[in-house]
Parts: sequence; C-alpha cells; structure tokens
Amino acid sequence: MRALGASRSQICLMVLQEAFLLGLAGAGFGVFVGYFLAKGALLLIAKTVTSLYLISAIRHVSLTREIVSKGFLIGIVCTLISSAIPLSCALKIRPHLATGTGVTIHEDSCFFPGYLFNVLAVLCFIVAYIFVQFVAGRFRRPLLGGYGAILGVIMGFSLLCPVIIERILPLIIPVLEKFFSFFGRFSAENIRENKLYASISIAALAASLAMLISVGIMMDSFRGTVYQWTKQTLQADLYLSASIGFIRGTGDRLRSELRERVRKIEGIAQTAPYRFMHINYGENKIGLASSDLTLSLQKNTISLKNGDREKIVQQVLDNNGVLISENLELKYGLKPGDSITLQTPSGERAFPIYGLYYDYTNDLGVVYMDRELYKKVWKEDYISTLGVYLESGPNGQKVDGRKVAGRIRKALGKNENLLIMSGQELRDKAISIFDQTFHIFFALEFIAIVVALLGITNSLMISIMQRRREIALLRSIGAFKSQIKKMVMLEAAIMGLLGCLLGIVSGVVISFIMVYVILKGSFGWTIQYGLHYRVFSWSLLPVFITTLLAGYFPARKAKNIPLAEELRHE
Repeated sequence: MRALGASRSQICLMVLQEAFLLGLAGAGFGVFVGYFLAKGALLLIAKTVTSLYLISAIRHVSLTREIVSKGFLIGIVCTLISSAIPLSCALKIRPHLATGTGVTIHEDSCFFPGYLFNVLAVLCFIVAYIFVQFVAGRFRRPLLGGYGAILGVIMGFSLLCPVIIERILPLIIPVLEKFFSFFGRFSAENIRENKLYASISIAALAASLAMLISVGIMMDSFRGTVYQWTKQTLQADLYLSASIGFIRGTGDRLRSELRERVRKIEGIAQTAPYRFMHINYGENKIGLASSDLTLSLQKNTISLKNGDREKIVQQVLDNNGVLISENLELKYGLKPGDSITLQTPSGERAFPIYGLYYDYTNDLGVVYMDRELYKKVWKEDYISTLGVYLESGPNGQKVDGRKVAGRIRKALGKNENLLIMSGQELRDKAISIFDQTFHIFFALEFIAIVVALLGITNSLMISIMQRRREIALLRSIGAFKSQIKKMVMLEAAIMGLLGCLLGIVSGVVISFIMVYVILKGSFGWTIQYGLHYRVFSWSLLPVFITTLLAGYFPARKAKNIPLAEELRHE
C-alpha cells in the first residue's frame, strides 16, 4: 500500500481502525461469555453464602448498561494500546524491500532495541518492590500494594521473554538435536528468529500459568493452615448448635441449662460451652468470644501466637484479662500489655490484653475471654456452640458418638432445635466451605490459559505464513509431511516449555505476595507457606499437553503448503 501511494498517516489510521474493530468484536464476545460465567460464579458464591450465613435467595445476574459500557471501553482501549508495537512495525516497513521477490522483513527492524526490554523489566521489578515495601507496608494499603506488585512482576517477567529465549534455547538445542535430529535444531532456531512474536505468546501463557500456580500455592497453604488450626481448636467429639448450624452472627443461641442436661447423659465426660457474638468497637464491629479457658488450656484448644500458654492463660484468669486475635492486633495496633475498652451492658470497661491467638473464623478481629468473666460483665449465659467430650471405654476407645448423639436427641426432645455434628464432620465442613470459595478462581484461570493457548496457535500460524517458501524448500529437498508437522509441533512444545518454566518462577514469586502481602495485610491472618508437588503437577501437565494440541492446526497447515505455488519465483 505504501508503494501505491498510501501515506504513513493513512497506514496509521488503517491499523487503528482494525484494532478498534477487533476490540469491539472481542469486547462484545467477552460481555456475552462473561454473562454466563457470572451465572456460574453466582451459583458457587450462593452455595458458599448458604453454607456460612443463610439460605441464599440470589438467583439472577444483574447486567446493567454501566457494566456493559465498562466492558466495551476496557476492551477497546486495551486493544488500541496493544496495537502500538504492530503500528510502529508497520510504519517502519520500507516499500522497496517489502515488495521485493523472496525478501523477508526481519522483526528486529520493526521493534525496539533488545536492551530496552531488559531495562523496562528491571524497572517493573523495582516498581513491584515499591508497591510491597511502601504502599502495602508503610501506607497500609495491602490490596493496592499487593495487586500493583503482582502486575509489576508479571510485566517484568513478560519483558524478559526475549532474553530468556536467547539464553535458554542454546542450552536445549543439543538435546533437541540428539532426539529429533535436524528438525529439533531447526524448530528452536525458528523460535529464536521470531523471538519477539513468540515472546508475546510465551508471556501470555506464563502469566496465566503463574496466576494459576500462585492461587494454587496460596490456597494449598491456606487450606493446610486452616486444617491444622481446626485439628487443634475443634477437638471435641460432638458439637451442638442451633438448627441453622454453626453460623457466626445469626443470633441463634442455646439456653445454658441445656449444658447441665447434656452433661448427665450416659457416655459424656465433659462439655465445653462456647459463646460468640458481634459487638461495637468504635464505629466498627468486632467479634466477642468466650469459653471455659481452664478447660481450653487442659485440652490445648487455644492456638497462641507466641509466649508460654499456661502462663498467659493464667494471667487472663487471674486479672480478668482477654486474648485478642492477631488480625485485631494488625487492624487496631493493639498488643499484649495494652488495654482494650469495650462497650458492655454496664458501660465502657477496659480489659487488659495478655496474649495473641490465631483465629481464622472472623476477619473483623475477635476478643476472647473466660466464660465466667463474660457472664459477670454481659449478664447473660447463653451458648452458641456446645462441645461434647465422650468417655473412654475399658479398652481406651471412645464410646460410639452416634449412640450418644441419639441419647442427646432423646433426652432433649423435639422442643430443642439442635444440629449435632461430630468433630470430624465439622472439620470436614469447614474445609469444604473453604474449597468452595476458590472454585471460581480456577474457572477464571482456565479461561485465561485457553486464551494464552490460542495466542500460541496464532503465533505459530503467523510464523508459518512468513516461512511458506522456506517450508516449501524443505519439502522440495526431501522433507516428508510428517517431518514438517513434527517440526511445528516441536515449536509449540518449546514455547509451552518456556512458558511453563517462566510461569513456575513468576508464580512462586506472586504466591509470596499473595500470602504475605494481600492475605496478611487484608485479613491479618498468618498463613503457613508451603510448596507441594500436587500444585505443579495438576497445573503444568495439562497446560503442556494442551500446548501441544494448540500446535496441531498450525502443523497441519504447514504440511499442506503447495510446493509449486510457493517455489514458482525461485
């Protein structure tokens, strides 16, 4: 078009119009697909809400004009921004070179210098550090700091893709050549020659995989922490609660005399009452919990953050003090040695703080005191949950919990609205609710990976279109169709391998940010970080196999390139 008289401004306008139409079509498709994804997400969230709080009546997705407008605006703007590099490339093409027979325009002449990507990558990592250290740390904006840092890490590793291709491929070329002969080397060299095009697809795959791995590591660490915490804190053999069942903040409660009636039932050794309620603290709500601290100490159901457990609990009992959850410490700057002033039925009262404990039931923060102090100050003795410890038989084994649960129901009659669960059932329920919360994240990550794999298919198709004569020459000197197909599939495998390696490294880095910046800063919870092979196995293997599938259609197209048509000018 430049040779026919089109100006640079006309070329610029044409590329921007094409980008606008692509953004419009993509945004429309995204809004359409997003609506159905929202319906699926609503079902998952409604199930979690039902398990935690109430019987959910949420059924419909609200798709407003504002949401649709934002979707189209973001899609079009992002597409126009992403067209900057292709536009720069188009404007730098020289007409007399592009129209020459058998001439290939090298991508290096169309893009910025390679060192500039390295400089920008380093700047992105510096920005990520600033977000973690200052925005999340000093200014206490964990979400903004955490997400800003994650964006910086993803952009930094993405910008390093060209240099990674240059450094990694020479190391694996001998291996490829050993197992796949000439075509192994040729596949790797093709990626090196088109490294900037390949980098875009590899970076997209790595970013999607990094988010999948990081969320998996975070969830696995969080799940393991909660599991260990529930094993320590939920040690009773049976738990009794109101019929809605083990739900915080619903106001359902049991009468205190029920404890005495339960304690007399055959097979029961001890009972542990627990009371939870929400109270005002300044302009906010926090949790107030109470239990028999002497029994809790005996059963080791209090998970203190630090210090001597027996000494701290004894101080709480002797001095009418309290424990506070670690997230309450983070949100309000409280610590052992301070006092916390609470609004009681008799007015404001200060309670000395003697220790911090782990609590994953409430993101508002919890004040924990002995039940006798609670009854004295709040002038009520209701129970939210009653833990039941069973007697041991002559052989040292606990009596049958199901039989004891039947006796409890029989002794209390139908007038008491009770839900009775075993300790194991309650722990399993807590973990299942936790798992439900993260299902939607994996659905979104799956979509991101599919998009990235389509990018690999697109990159290979572009590469094949540019190398049609080259592939035809290979066929003409004796290469079989199966060898051409193998060559393209190898290119897909190499791109998938590099994407997986980059995704692992960046995913581990992002997981640290998620656990120690976002979760810690937002909820105040300490998560025991852990890497487990299953996170990588169920992430990497399916993605790598799917990457090979993404190379199938480009490989099929490459092997069917007509020789006569491509070689008539040679």
